[in-house]
Amino acid sequence: MLTLHQIGCGYRHPAGFEIFRPEGSGNWLFLILKSQTRLFLSGREFVTEPGAVILYPPGLTQHYRALSDRWENDFLHFSGEEAAFLAGTLRLPLGQVRYPADLSEMMRLLREVEEASVRTPELADLVADASIRSLFLRLHRMESLPAGRNAEPLRQLRLTLYRTLAEPWSVERMAAQVHLSPSHFYAEYRRLFGVSPAADLIGMRISLAKYYLENTALPLASIAPLAGFSNEYHFIRQFKQHTGQTPARYRRGK
Repeated sequence: MLTLHQIGCGYRHPAGFEIFRPEGSGNWLFLILKSQTRLFLSGREFVTEPGAVILYPPGLTQHYRALSDRWENDFLHFSGEEAAFLAGTLRLPLGQVRYPADLSEMMRLLREVEEASVRTPELADLVADASIRSLFLRLHRMESLPAGRNAEPLRQLRLTLYRTLAEPWSVERMAAQVHLSPSHFYAEYRRLFGVSPAADLIGMRISLAKYYLENTALPLASIAPLAGFSNEYHFIRQFKQHTGQTPARYRRGK
C-alpha cells in the first residue's frame, strides 16, 4: 500500500523561496508547479513554465527555487514498496519535467487526498493509495500517447465511437467528424492506435456484445442492434469470425 506523508495544495511562497535536498526527501515527491520555477536537475538549470509536473523518486536531489512574488505549487510526499514497481512497470518519467494537457484531474486527486487527511485522517492513506495510482496512470498515459496535431481529435472520436456503437458508423463519417479526408484519416488512425478504424470499431462492438451475452438474458436479435450490427445473422457471422465461436456457445461457456 502507498502511504501518505505530507500533502499541500495551493501553497504560496515569496520570490526566492528555495528547496534543496541533496539526497532527496527520503520518500517519493510529486510536484505540480503553478508558477515559473528555477529548477535544477542532473546538473542542469532551467526555468519551468506554469503547469509543469515532476515525480521525484527517493534519493534523487530535489532542488528548485521560486521566481515570482506569489510562487504556488501543489506537492505530495508518499512512500510504499509498490511505488517503484508501479513506476517501473508503467515506465514513468522520473525526475523529468512534463506538461500535461489538462492539470485539472491531477489537481483534483491531490485535493481529495488533502481533504481526507484533514477531515477523515483514518482514511487518508486509503485515499492516497487510490489517488497516487491514478496519478501514475495519468503520467503513463501522457508518455504512451503519440503526439501530433490530429492526436487529440482522434482520441475524442474513438471515445465517441465507444459511446455510440449502435450508430451506423462508416470510415467516411468518422473522417468527416475530425475534418480529414478518408485516406488521411485512415493513415492517422492506424498510426495512433495501431489498428484500422473499421477493425477497431468491430472490436469494440464484439466487446460490447460479449458484455450483453455474459450479463443479460437478452436474445441475440436484441443484442445485435445494441452492439451496432445490422441484423442477427450479421452479428453471428462477425462474432464467430472474431472469437471462433457462436454467440450462443460463448454465452453457455460464461
